[in-house]
Amino acid sequence: PICLHRYAEVWSLAWSPDGGRIATCSEDQSTRVWLVEPTSGGEERKGSERFSLSLLHAITGEHSLAVTCLDWRTVYIPRRFLGDRDEVAGSGGGGDGMEEKAAGDVGVDGEELCPVAVLATSSDDKLLHLYLTGGGRDGSTHAPIRLLSLQASQSGDPLGFETITYLVLVPRGPSQVALIAFASEAGYLYLHEVGGVRLFSQKIHRGSVE
Repeated sequence: PICLHRYAEVWSLAWSPDGGRIATCSEDQSTRVWLVEPTSGGEERKGSERFSLSLLHAITGEHSLAVTCLDWRTVYIPRRFLGDRDEVAGSGGGGDGMEEKAAGDVGVDGEELCPVAVLATSSDDKLLHLYLTGGGRDGSTHAPIRLLSLQASQSGDPLGFETITYLVLVPRGPSQVALIAFASEAGYLYLHEVGGVRLFSQKIHRGSVE
């Protein structure tokens, strides 16, 4: 066994699109990225494999309270969000079954889109962060780079308490910007384009969506 987050609960994990890394998030306010490698030696059952984990990156100081959920997928985003980071565009690799296209596809609104691996995290601090990550298979395991942040807020909630409890990235193919859906402890569901445009928000449960 390996200690993923010392003295704190692990609340969620996700495989990278290429299958070579795992991200975990915890009550200790951090997200950690682990390299998964096959190992040899020792007794092994027939048809089984042994693996080891080694820490690649620790994302700390980004959330001020417990990190509640995360997701990691290859998605299409507007090139403008990459800024001067074009070297990682296209490194998402289609490892999650998405059809791999060359960087620079054009979306339905004429905006240039790029396939990249995106790691999304949510927290009790009401914030959601999206990070650009390398593809992994070609050794591009650079530290995650934050692309943008979203904040859950709903004026209809009298308590103003919008802890984000769950999230999922929604790939939509090379001609459409990916979506991100997330839910809150106040019972709201939100749907955004990856880029910050809110498409939908509505209270769907009387209590927390877990």
